[in-house]
Amino acid sequence: MKKKIANLLSKSEFARKIGVHPSHVTRLIQKGKIRATKKGKIDYDEAIKKIRVNRDPARKTKIKEAREKHDEESGGATGYQRIRIAHEGYRAKLAELEYKKRIGEVVDAKRMGSALFNLHRIIRDSLLNISDRLAPLLAPSQDKVAEYRAIIEKHVKEAIEGLDEEVMKKLGLG
Repeated sequence: MKKKIANLLSKSEFARKIGVHPSHVTRLIQKGKIRATKKGKIDYDEAIKKIRVNRDPARKTKIKEAREKHDEESGGATGYQRIRIAHEGYRAKLAELEYKKRIGEVVDAKRMGSALFNLHRIIRDSLLNISDRLAPLLAPSQDKVAEYRAIIEKHVKEAIEGLDEEVMKKLGLG
């Protein structure tokens, strides 16, 4: 019976087809686990059958587990591909952030913090000035203005402190 020529492969072709290094194929031939012709050609079908018969089932499982673990950890990607994927993900997040800034969905935290601080200061100063404006109007006599100013100022400060606590709670800071 004559071998089919299309079935015969060189060591390199056979190694590439089964996913191993050519030196591994050479070792298999030297150990007698597969046969090669005088010209170094390998019958693919025959060699595959012999490899399956001779392969240690435990080793096969270990190799399969190692490959699955590697694929799981790397997502099937090489080191360069993982870095490239991470880089592209980072660029996409930056583009999304820039888009959200442009449509006003996201604001600069430093600028917003500064604006809120200034607004808080203006409101606080305006409220604290109420006692200076109202005390002379409400006091029955000039000697009672200081007393009325102190009473109004006390209630305004309590209101400001209550507002400060509410704002801190709403912002998740208190």
